[in-house]
Amino acid sequence: MLWTAAAAPLAVGAFALLLGLDSPAAEWIWPAPATNIAEAAALGDAARVRALAAQGIGVDAVLPVDPGLLADGSPPAMSAVEAAIRRADYSLVEVVLELWSRPARGDIIRLFCMAAAGGDPEVAELVRKTFGVPADVCL
Repeated sequence: MLWTAAAAPLAVGAFALLLGLDSPAAEWIWPAPATNIAEAAALGDAARVRALAAQGIGVDAVLPVDPGLLADGSPPAMSAVEAAIRRADYSLVEVVLELWSRPARGDIIRLFCMAAAGGDPEVAELVRKTFGVPADVCL
């Protein structure tokens, strides 16, 4: 009788230990998402963006993005910062910029103009202030 009363807590403890050790059992129960950092941004998954960046994946890396994740006309590959700007998601753009996004100067202007033409003026202002882009550069 004592064994059956202790079995459940022992099983939970053993399972927690396996998960804590990053074992294959954890992968079997909760498989790692197959999205890259740009797709995670396109999905609005800030936690996954942070997790991938913590693994050393740069937010400026241009990666393939599933065409169904963003509006029509999106390129087949983009960086996480571009995907976040295309979503017009202020908090996600903030996260990506916080993760040290440093695109090339030509890309900065293109991204700012994309943000300015997008739906959220606060996103455009955040990009403008972060990268020091003149407000009239898209005219």
